[in-house]
Amino acid sequence: MCPPVFLCRVFVGEGEAGEEEERGDTRVPPYERKKRRRKTAIDWRKCFEVIKGTFFGTACEACGTAPQEPGDTLCAECAQALRPKAEARCPRCAIRLGPHVPIESRCTWCRTQRLRFRSARALFTYDGVVRDLIHAAKFHQRTYAAERLADLFAAGFERKDFPEGVSVIVPVPMHRREERMRDTNLVRMLSERLGKKIHVKRDAGALVQTRMASPQFTLDPAQRRRNVEGLFAAREGLDLKGREVLLVDDILTTGATANECVNALRDAGADKVHVAVIARTQPAH
Repeated sequence: MCPPVFLCRVFVGEGEAGEEEERGDTRVPPYERKKRRRKTAIDWRKCFEVIKGTFFGTACEACGTAPQEPGDTLCAECAQALRPKAEARCPRCAIRLGPHVPIESRCTWCRTQRLRFRSARALFTYDGVVRDLIHAAKFHQRTYAAERLADLFAAGFERKDFPEGVSVIVPVPMHRREERMRDTNLVRMLSERLGKKIHVKRDAGALVQTRMASPQFTLDPAQRRRNVEGLFAAREGLDLKGREVLLVDDILTTGATANECVNALRDAGADKVHVAVIARTQPAH
C-alpha cells in the first residue's frame, strides 16, 4: 500500500546540500553517488516513526519515557538537560574547568598530552542525557536523535566562537563500509548544520578512513592511539596549503582520533586545525 501523499513529500530525500560544500576539483566517488541516489527513495523507517507517533504517541528519544507534550521527541526533564550551560572550559582541549581555574591557561590534563590541534570547543560534557542521545543516534539509528543533536550543535555556536582564520569545515569520516551499514552519519550532519550557521564552507570528503577499526570506546588510552594510527588520509589532490581547518566530531575523549586527522590534514598543507564537538568527556585526573 502506498504511503499518504504528505509522507512521500516529507520523506523523499533531497541529497546533501551542494551549495555548502567546497567543490574545487572534488569528485564524488561511486559509492557516494549510489548512496545519494538511495536517498531519493522513501524512508520507510521515518514513515513508521511518524505514523506510530501520530496514533500511539512517542517515547522520549533520550530516556524512553513519554513526552509531556504531543509531538515532542523529548520529555521536559531531558529537554532541560539539553540546554547548553555557561561552563568554563579549557581553550585547548575543551575539558570542563573548576570554578577557580583561569580560562586563559591550559588545564592540567592537556599539559601532559601531545595534542596536535590548536584549540577545541565542546557544547556539552559527555554524560547523562547527552550521552544517551548520542548513543540513540549512533548505535540505534534514531534519526530524530541525530536531528536534535545537529540542531543543538548549530544553535550552540556562533562564528565568533572559532578563530577568524578558519575557512573550511571537515568532518571526521567513517569507513565507507560502516557508512553503508548506517542510515545516519551524525558527524556529517553536525558539520553540515554548523557550516550553514556560521557561513563556513564544508568539504565532507576531505578526509577518508583507510580501514575498519575497533570502536574507540572499548579501548584504553594507549590502545586508542594504536587503533587509529595511520587511520585517516587526505583525499588525493586535496590542497589546504596555508589554511585553517575546523575539524568536527561527535565526542572528544583522549584526542587520539583528532590527532590522526590533524596529521592527514597537515599532509594536505593545512596550517592550523581546530576541533569542535558536541560533547567532551571528563578524563580522570
